[in-house]
Amino acid sequence: MKFIVPFLMTLLLFGCGGGDSSSGGGGVFAGTYSGSGSATLSAPGAPSNVVGFTFTVTINVAGVVTYTDSAGGFFTGTMVGNSFSLNPRGSKIFGLSSCTNTVSLAGTINGINLVGTISGNNVVCFGVPAQPLTVTGSFSGTSS
Repeated sequence: MKFIVPFLMTLLLFGCGGGDSSSGGGGVFAGTYSGSGSATLSAPGAPSNVVGFTFTVTINVAGVVTYTDSAGGFFTGTMVGNSFSLNPRGSKIFGLSSCTNTVSLAGTINGINLVGTISGNNVVCFGVPAQPLTVTGSFSGTSS
């Protein structure tokens, strides 16, 4: 009996944890983040074009991330820990339409701050004479 009580106390203190929530889910990060960013669109032999935009990122309690911006972008993905990677939904990016190949967004949340990067190679968009495009950029904002 003398050894059972300390064992049971140890089990109660350390053995009944709730698990690690850092592998996914939006719980602690759920909410709306907004801010601004810029993307540089460049092609060989052509001048670069910088597009400024504002954005909104919404994260639900299940960790689903939705990104929209004032340049027509619509991206979705999932939180993993405090980070996310997003893929486009639709073919409009940074004011250009009918784009193919992937432009991806990656972001990290630290406290109320969100920072992210934009990248894409060999992007082809309807009506753009210099092809293919390389897209690079960044965005940052805070929770609201």
